[in-house]
This record gives sequence, structure tokens and C-alpha cells, in this order.
Amino acid sequence: MTLDTGKKRMSGIHRFYKNIIKFKLIDSELIVEAPYEEVIRYIETTTDFGLKTFITVSSSDLALQGSKPLPDPDFIYDDGKTKPLTMHEQMVLLKALKKCDRAYQLLFYLAIFTGARLQTLSTIRICDLNRQLDYEGNLRLPVGAGTGIDTKKKARMTIIIPGWLVDDLKIYIRCSIAQGRRESSYYGDTESNYIFLTSKGTPFYTSKQEMKERLTGDPNSSNFGQPYSHTEGEAVRQFLQTLIRDIQKASPGFERFKFHDLRATFGMNLLEDELDRPDRKPITAILELVQQRMGHRNKEITLQYLNYRSRIEWKNHVQDQFESKLFSHVVRGRSE
Repeated sequence: MTLDTGKKRMSGIHRFYKNIIKFKLIDSELIVEAPYEEVIRYIETTTDFGLKTFITVSSSDLALQGSKPLPDPDFIYDDGKTKPLTMHEQMVLLKALKKCDRAYQLLFYLAIFTGARLQTLSTIRICDLNRQLDYEGNLRLPVGAGTGIDTKKKARMTIIIPGWLVDDLKIYIRCSIAQGRRESSYYGDTESNYIFLTSKGTPFYTSKQEMKERLTGDPNSSNFGQPYSHTEGEAVRQFLQTLIRDIQKASPGFERFKFHDLRATFGMNLLEDELDRPDRKPITAILELVQQRMGHRNKEITLQYLNYRSRIEWKNHVQDQFESKLFSHVVRGRSE
């Protein structure tokens, strides 16, 4: 049993006894000894402005003591363990994508250039591309609750799609391949359909709106009540596994990655771009921008990107120093 599991179980025992006493479920005279002792603990946290502070929480002496294992410094913990692709890895990936199905190409481009999750990108519909572009020529697309585009926990945010990518998406949806996929899908060849469908006409990710419509739609519709396959990105993950295997044949050192790592890749690219600008903004403003574009509810998650960048720079510096010091003692070009 892990420490986390033990803590959860002891917390449940604490609540059990606490509620017995609180709601007087047992005569107080029968409780000879207190089942636990209340304890006040102080937990360190980070404010929205990046400052360290402490909050007080009520606990008990039943709580198991012990700290969580230290996070792996080679990863960012943003909705799970994730690792941004290096610029070289991104170039290798983009080169490999040139030979792939256009739908997967565009899906991966969207992930790299918007940072949106697979669920969000897969539930964008053709009609969503009809919105007017902003003054910079980009599409600001609201996603989340009330938009028909799914997000984690229905969180509302706006993703920004570059204008050139919007143009490519519009070209794709007009092609015969995309049209054929729509014709064999639930929504048919309409603007209400998803941009991305598999060769069989199934969505990469079934939207909550479609699931609701299938249950509450017109009973006279030919699709009403029909069995269907509820998808959650399986086709994309299978495609990615095949793609990585193909890349590794030409580049054996290429590391495996998850689609979700492309989200972290966008975050790191955005941070690097903002930090490298000649008219660089204050670091607090940069972090706010990254937090907004990534949809982070907690700035502590955004700070991980800055810390990750600092660790990479430090590791590279130490490696260079290490190699330069040792190189002076290396004997080269000697023949016996």
C-alpha cells in the first residue's frame, strides 16, 4: 500500500469518528477516550503572484506522516507527468508528419501551435472556423462550457489559432477526402460536423454534445438510438505509436512521447519566445500570458515551465563546464 493510499484511508477513519461525535450518533458517556486529537497544521503554498505563504488546516493525530517523493526534475507536472519536446525533436516530428494523413498533420499542428488538449481539438467543428479573425489575423476561439467544444472539467478559455493554420484547415475541409468522411458520419456533410474524422467517419473524440443529441434527438431520425462507438482519442494514440516507430527507424535516439506532451511543448515554446523578445515584458506579465494561454487555474503550474527552463539551462552549463575541464586532459591523435 502506498503512502497516499494510507493517508486517504486514515482520513476516512478520522471523518468517521468526527461525524459520530458531531451528530451525536453514540451516547457521549460510551466514549471513554477520545478517538483522535485535533491538530492544526501549516501548509506552504504559492499565491497567484508567485509569493510563498502558509495556510492553516485542521488535521488529527491519526494522519500518517511522510512526504511525497520528490518530483522528477526532467518533467513538468501539468495534468500528469509531461515533457516538452526539444526544438530538434519538434523538427524531426514535423518532418515525419509530412508523409502522413492530412487530418493527423493538422491535428498535430494545432496541438503544437495552440497548446489545447486532444479532447478540445477533436471536438472543434467546421462552423467554428467561420468566426472573424482578430486584428493580428488569428482566430480567437472560445472553448469549454456552452461552446460545444469540450475541455477538461468544462473550463472556459480561449485558444488562439494562427491565421495560416485556419486557412489550411479550411482548405482541408473542402477536399474530397474530408467530404467523404463526413458523408459516412453521424452529422453528415454539414458545418455542424467535426473537422477531424477517421477514415471510417468516426470522430477522434466523441463530444458531449453528440452523446446528448443521440439520446434526446429526433426519434424519427435514422441515427436516433443507433449503436455507436464512443471514442476518446484511441485512433490518435495508435497513430502516434506507429509514427514514433517510423521515426525511430531513421533516428534511433528519438524518445517516445505522448500527445499530451505537445501541450507542454507549446507552453515552453511560448515562454521561450516571450523571454527572447528584445522588448521583453516583466517576468510576472510573461507568466500571466502563459497561464492564460494554457488555461492554468493555478499559477504554480505555470511556474513549473520557468523552473524547467532554468534547470535545462543550468544542466547545459554544468555539462559544458565539465567537458571543457576534462578535455584538457584528453590525449588525442596518438599512435603507438
